[in-house]
Amino acid sequence: MTNKYMKHNAGKKNRIFSLITCIAFSLLFILMVQALPLFGATAIALASSGPSIYFSEDSWDFGEIAPDELPTHIFKFENIGDEVLIIKEAKVSCESCIDPLISTKELNPGDSAELKITVNSLDMIGRFTKRIYVESNDPVNPRVVITVSGFIKEKNEPTSKVQPKPKPQTPFMVGKSYFSQGEYDKAIIEFEKSIELDASHTESYYYLGQCYLQKR
Repeated sequence: MTNKYMKHNAGKKNRIFSLITCIAFSLLFILMVQALPLFGATAIALASSGPSIYFSEDSWDFGEIAPDELPTHIFKFENIGDEVLIIKEAKVSCESCIDPLISTKELNPGDSAELKITVNSLDMIGRFTKRIYVESNDPVNPRVVITVSGFIKEKNEPTSKVQPKPKPQTPFMVGKSYFSQGEYDKAIIEFEKSIELDASHTESYYYLGQCYLQKR
């Protein structure tokens, strides 16, 4: 009789524990679901005001360069924000070998401009990778890093016909391309992929918010 009573109490306690556990997990799930819209609202709020700089590409490979050649490449950018974008300066990691030239330093909302990069092959030999730091008053992305690379041949060394090729595009760059074309649903998918790869990538959150803002 005693064993039967003890087994009955143990079974009752297990059922109560299971019920409490189920209720706790249900409440936790409800709280998580309710918190999701807050993240989206925060992203939209960040994207809803201020200047915003957008480069259609952020890297370029010049391929092989003759020693007396001065190759150039133009990076196009625009202000996709709702206030005036001011370019403060364009710094380079090698002032004697890279010459950056910005077409205009003040862009109204919707305006576009160009960053022209000229490589001085006289000061370099062999493989190179250089960075240009474009600083602006964009509150979310105040410094954009542009990368150029290539291979400068030595004198009297034949140059093979190697075509310049851009850096393979990441989900973030693909998303920005879709964004510039107004294909916001496709851009959202790519920015979400970018966030999955790097949850600390603030630009992905920013452009994700811009997409939802444009879809309103």
